[in-house]
Amino acid sequence: MSAGSSRTPEDARRLDDSTRTSTLGAKSSRRRRVLRRSTVGRTTHSADLRAPNADSRGYGRDFLALLVAPAFRELDAIIVAPDCPETHWTLPASERALLALIEHIRRARAVDSERIVVTGFSVGAMGAWFMASRHPDLFSAAVPIAGSPVLRPVAEAFAGLEEAERFLGSEPVEWPATLRQTPILAIHSRADELVPFALIDRAASSLRVAGGRIELIDLEGIGHFETPRYIEHLARAVEWLQGVWRGAG
Repeated sequence: MSAGSSRTPEDARRLDDSTRTSTLGAKSSRRRRVLRRSTVGRTTHSADLRAPNADSRGYGRDFLALLVAPAFRELDAIIVAPDCPETHWTLPASERALLALIEHIRRARAVDSERIVVTGFSVGAMGAWFMASRHPDLFSAAVPIAGSPVLRPVAEAFAGLEEAERFLGSEPVEWPATLRQTPILAIHSRADELVPFALIDRAASSLRVAGGRIELIDLEGIGHFETPRYIEHLARAVEWLQGVWRGAG
């Protein structure tokens, strides 16, 4: 399960510094649609939650423009795309800030509380896995893209990969009940040069065995940093989410 031998210090720096984006959006009431860590629609928000992590300035906005907004256009969603306030989305300060932001949007907008979804790319995807495991009553589904499951706090991206390798290397994988009950659509490329596809494949197969509700869209020939090439594949989540919500209703 470990890909550590092929990962260089430069890989770690690129992953930690370049892919910290995670966005969230919230589905509004029946008239609007989604809210997740990233979502889409006529109303968009790029929120700056920065604390010590000044390096993440603008990642949420960029992720929203490059991937989430065009992919989820049909959802007509409220989209909130915060920058990470800490060095990782799994840290307590990041979790508190994210929950506070969601609550603020729920008070300010007509949000359908049954259609709040969390998504993210790379480190944002690690955060999506983490938030879905921690708050199953808040998020109706999770859509992690190009990121491995991290279920406990880590300080930075490289540590997140190591934690995912440790967690998924156990036999059997001990998935928390909170993730077994949350619908997950994972999107990952076999050509990802930083986050090995084998990690996500192992996550999906073991979570299914544990009774989880997960689907995996596996892609060919798309590198980790080719974010716009994920648009058409993330757009497939629209129909999937609508099915999740119909089933919940």
